[in-house]
Amino acid sequence: MAISRLERNRRQRKYNEKLKQKSKEKFRNEDGFTQREEIKISRMVIILCSLEQGMTQKEIAEKFSLSQPIVNRMIKEYKENLLDRKVKKEINERFKELKKELEKIEKSQRKLFI
Repeated sequence: MAISRLERNRRQRKYNEKLKQKSKEKFRNEDGFTQREEIKISRMVIILCSLEQGMTQKEIAEKFSLSQPIVNRMIKEYKENLLDRKVKKEINERFKELKKELEKIEKSQRKLFI
């Protein structure tokens, strides 16, 4: 039994969607982020930690070999919720983890000097 042209096109679209999905998954890490998203998350966490320590945007840019406008744009994206929810959630989780680690290090350093 022959299938209609419409049915053949529907099946072809479905097959193409599956291929496209597999292709997308191939370029993502175990957390579901692309390499570009992973770099952005890491940079954002570094920038937020540096801001928390009182560094200026210019100092952050110089220290991490970024331009000051890039640092400014990333801060703006974070503050104005211009990021994907999943990415922002990951940034917040990593930031909290890093903050805890820094607090542990500070406590151990205080014990050494007391």
